[in-house]
Amino acid sequence: MGGREMAAGIELQIAQKQKLIMNQQMRQALEVLRMPLAELQDYLTCAANENPLLELEYPQSQERPEPLFAPETEEIRWSTQYKTGTDHHGQSGAQIEDPFAGMISEETFTDMLCRQITEEAALPTELRQHCLYIAQSLNPRGYLPQTAEELAEELGISVFDAEQAIYAVQSLSPTGVGARNLQECLVLQLVESTDFNEYTLKIIREGLELLGSNQYAKLAKLLGLPQAETLRWCDAVRRLNPIPSRGYPSGSGSQYVIPEAEVLKENGELVIRYYEEALPKLVVQQEYCSMIKTVRDEETREYLKKNRNKAQELLSNLHQRTDTILRILREVVAWQRNYFETGAAALEPMTITDLAEKLELSPSTVSRAVSGKYIVCKNGTVALRSLFTAKLTGLGETAVSTGAVKERLRQLIGNENKQKPLSDEAIRQRMEALGTPISRRTVAKYREELGIPAAFARKMPSI
Repeated sequence: MGGREMAAGIELQIAQKQKLIMNQQMRQALEVLRMPLAELQDYLTCAANENPLLELEYPQSQERPEPLFAPETEEIRWSTQYKTGTDHHGQSGAQIEDPFAGMISEETFTDMLCRQITEEAALPTELRQHCLYIAQSLNPRGYLPQTAEELAEELGISVFDAEQAIYAVQSLSPTGVGARNLQECLVLQLVESTDFNEYTLKIIREGLELLGSNQYAKLAKLLGLPQAETLRWCDAVRRLNPIPSRGYPSGSGSQYVIPEAEVLKENGELVIRYYEEALPKLVVQQEYCSMIKTVRDEETREYLKKNRNKAQELLSNLHQRTDTILRILREVVAWQRNYFETGAAALEPMTITDLAEKLELSPSTVSRAVSGKYIVCKNGTVALRSLFTAKLTGLGETAVSTGAVKERLRQLIGNENKQKPLSDEAIRQRMEALGTPISRRTVAKYREELGIPAAFARKMPSI
């Protein structure tokens, strides 16, 4: 090999090594940003155990935030609808056996999906990366909270490519994973079963509310079938799994959360108190670092240098995580001032893309930074991501967020006469009177997303 070719080869190796190092640093930075505090605590403990130059100092402050049970923000009423109440033969207290009960897996749900994407699915490299991002974006039940358009913005790809990635994830096991809603989750399973027909499909698309409240006479009318045959197809739909992740541990401490910060009012101004005490302090052992210059053994010196660099990179990534989350929190508090001062009904339209543009960050960075993070405010312990909501269209010049509309709807139902609960049409009329004209279908949709049953199911007997 000539001198020029050898030099070119060395340069190529150096460039490849530098690129690999940068990729490793970036991957850790993105992972640290994504992790909720409960998961990050475990991550730092492992890092300190593996690196002799790192030591954790735990704060003595009594103001350290305590773990809290994670509030349910995406309630799916499927399991409770069929485990209690009356069965279709009129017997009270019937229990529908959960086929997933007692299942335990050492592998987390996300890990299992990522393994399929990387080891089993024959996917092009770029599509594989998009699928891995989606797998890590799913909510604890295995549903995809983003639309194809939102994913496209976060990943910087076309909507078509985002849809292809969604379809690829939906082809994984268990069937139903990556669905955008309950109906899609059930349809994905139905098309692979022997019970796929026009009747089961119609139950899922139009009759889930009736099925949930055991209104078999109305379902029979909807399907145009005798009630006996209707019960057969209802049972087929009930055998489907509404929670794809059931049977797998989440691996993310999803049973409890540690808030990132508190938003409170002091001297008439909203201030952010960031919970620095929530994490142990990471300290680099200077005694070992100083040995790098004095130790004679080359292998030992390289070992110490390698671990010193790892420690410094982790510290840098932790500072970057704090800085990014604080920047986002400041902008969110400024944007949603009315929400923090008056309540959830005052939530303003604000999307991931809106905030990313304001802060000159990528949507994917903002998405990672808010995912799984919680804050404490006068409205309780709330998921940071729940403060992002799109503008409700069709309201003229008035910008009203879907979150605010849902909160108004929740308040109306919460204050209703329980002996004479409001119908969807009555709610629609009251919403219009409040300056939020929406359709009855939208009322029903938002009510279902909030986990609130229909009027007849909310009715309480007179005492």
